[in-house]
Amino acid sequence: MKQLFTILLLFAFSHNLSSQSKPESIRSLLDEYYKFAMESIYLHINKTEFIKNEEIWFKGYIIDQQNFKPFLETSNIYVTLFDSKGKLKESKLFLAKSGYLEGSIKLDSTFTAGNYYIQAETSWMRNFKESEPFLEKIEILDETVITNEPSLITYDVQFLPEGGNMLIGVNNVVGVKSVNNYGYGIEIKNGEIFDQDDNFIKSFETKIHGLGTFLFNPENNKNYYAVIEFKDGNRQTFDLPDSSSKGISLILQNNFDQKNIGFKLSTNLKSLNSNGLLKAYYLIHKNGNSSMHSVEFDKSNLSKSFLLKKADIATGVNTITLFNQDLTPISERKFFNNYNFKLPDVQLENIKKDKDSISLKLNIEGIEDNFNVSISILPEATASMLNNSIVSQFYLQPHLRGFIQDPAYYFRNFSKEKLFHLELLLLNQGWSKYEWNEIFKESKKINFPFEKGLSLVGTINRDINDENEILFHNSLHHLMKSIKLSPGEKEFIMSGMYIEKEEKLKFSLIDKKFQLSRPPIYLRVDPLYKVENLDLQWPDNPDFTSRDFSNQEFSKFLNDFNRIELNTVELIGKKKKIIPRTQTLPGYLESKVTIVDEDLIRIFPDMISLIRSKGYDVREGLQGYGGGASSASISNITIRSYRGGGLRLILDGQRMPNFDELTSLPTSRIESFYFDRLGSYEGAMGGFNEVLYLFTRLGPTLEDLNREELKNLVTFTPNIAFEKPKQYYSPKYADYTSEPFKKFGSVHWVPSVTSFNHTMNVKLPDFGLNNIKLFIEGMNAEGVLISKVINVNLK
Repeated sequence: MKQLFTILLLFAFSHNLSSQSKPESIRSLLDEYYKFAMESIYLHINKTEFIKNEEIWFKGYIIDQQNFKPFLETSNIYVTLFDSKGKLKESKLFLAKSGYLEGSIKLDSTFTAGNYYIQAETSWMRNFKESEPFLEKIEILDETVITNEPSLITYDVQFLPEGGNMLIGVNNVVGVKSVNNYGYGIEIKNGEIFDQDDNFIKSFETKIHGLGTFLFNPENNKNYYAVIEFKDGNRQTFDLPDSSSKGISLILQNNFDQKNIGFKLSTNLKSLNSNGLLKAYYLIHKNGNSSMHSVEFDKSNLSKSFLLKKADIATGVNTITLFNQDLTPISERKFFNNYNFKLPDVQLENIKKDKDSISLKLNIEGIEDNFNVSISILPEATASMLNNSIVSQFYLQPHLRGFIQDPAYYFRNFSKEKLFHLELLLLNQGWSKYEWNEIFKESKKINFPFEKGLSLVGTINRDINDENEILFHNSLHHLMKSIKLSPGEKEFIMSGMYIEKEEKLKFSLIDKKFQLSRPPIYLRVDPLYKVENLDLQWPDNPDFTSRDFSNQEFSKFLNDFNRIELNTVELIGKKKKIIPRTQTLPGYLESKVTIVDEDLIRIFPDMISLIRSKGYDVREGLQGYGGGASSASISNITIRSYRGGGLRLILDGQRMPNFDELTSLPTSRIESFYFDRLGSYEGAMGGFNEVLYLFTRLGPTLEDLNREELKNLVTFTPNIAFEKPKQYYSPKYADYTSEPFKKFGSVHWVPSVTSFNHTMNVKLPDFGLNNIKLFIEGMNAEGVLISKVINVNLK
């Protein structure tokens, strides 16, 4: 199947390149393909093992693949949950700012136990294979899922020649990829190569995730097979792929400490043309940055060696693509350039305990630029472990096809050994994620637009006076504006709108005399993006068993947790209508005042009843109240506090001499109020008096507003909108010492910490744990990444 795919691919390349005659045309086509910005998204999730009714918390990072810096223009991020079969479960829209986003998704009672996938992407990413969505597997737990049932394991071993060609008569490096039927690497204890006559040729083994290599020089007209002994003692036989009689082999050498990367191209006599020559080209490229070189072979020189200076090529995953003299791609090899690749280290500097909290001081070594960092804090024995990290997601995933086992492993404590293992992974990857026939097209077709905010579309239902305009009232993120329609125009579009869930947008019709009336319009938000079901490529790991304690203990943990969560949910009240404010308050009162809403007006229709509800003794129709100077008296109303003091009234910033203004004053006329029991802002002149601050509503009352709204407004609540910002809250677990909590619980989640002078300070609740684990991810404005796991002893 792979050979057939290659033949069809080469035919397509030859057809598309029939008009191309110069090697530089390849580079120009590559430049054209990469002229569009490409995004990558990483979601740092607070954990991967969840209990039903918990909340998934996450921090998103978006990077521009070409310049490797935060993608500042991205705004619309779709975060989606799929079930184990890839069926869409829930999708939400989140707003990204300056390359970052924060959010959460509640796992309510509709989620049953099992595996799920969380995905993050933009509409624009769907135009490019290099911009695959972020994807992570999570598990939701209840008492019905305790352990993974044992499964029948089968084995598959693939032999993948470096660059894609195994050429007869020359040395070839052959990659080995050993996996089980779930796609996870299986260690080969010993492998032996034999020819068709059962002659032993050589032995080999695998290193990490079932990956390995061996050097091999196949002979003409011979077939080969391998006898493999796996780590569990199982022995099986697998055939090696057929060798090619013509072509060019590629061998690459990449050492951690060397300043150069060496590679060797080799051919055989049969590959030379009638003139005894063979011409080819090799292209070194990454994300559109490329350099093209030619190479010629003859009878006296069938091998050519080259050095690539690491300082001259891009840091990260690069690709060598080999073209024949007709500019048809015939071989490809990816490699990782570790030049200038250094992740800042994060160290724990100090631990401080204070009552029921713990403060951690973290130090970022080497780089002073401010970092935007998220930290998940879990028990040390947690079963949660993200498959990806911000480094593997941005440096590795855009260049690889399909499922990669534990890509984060290759960059944790990056070293000579990790680079060697990473090269094993890249050698066994084959062709790039994009397809060359896409690059050879004359122009890249864009099927999905770049979304920045939402598009609000208004349709006029009947003719209106040409002098009238549509008035859009102030919203949470947009100021009032008028929309002038041309004669006969029936539709208007407001692009770049940032609308929050449950937000009400208001429109009026305004005439030349500035009189408002109800506009004849129908409103909608155009969905530019539709989430589809997930095409699953992520296998289950049968070796993973996260629960190794008793069913009884686990069930009690779940029941206790869910009971506490239910109580918390019941305390959440009905969301109140957002009332527009008309008064600018003094700074010292802004956070203290109570805003008058419709519920308050319904319970306390006038201010006297509201004052009585606060514990004050209010008497009407008296000349005095025996309180002397300590109480304010007028002909109709006297008010005295329960402490025996009087009450002073400050109305809209003015101290009132009496309570005349309260006579028959409806609460609907008040916008906000504050009872200062201590007279904190009155100083000595206040004596023992308490103070009532009242701020009236400028303009119509709430009742008037409601009537005007029906008369002069069309109110629209879009069904497509951005999720509201939400503050993290800690789940309430019944027992922080239990084994289930240590496996599946969450200590804390810090979505945004900014470093200053190499330092980050983190505060978390003290649950009496001896050991915790910090999962730290982040980046700065220059695209420098942080990824670190720290074990912390709190004893």
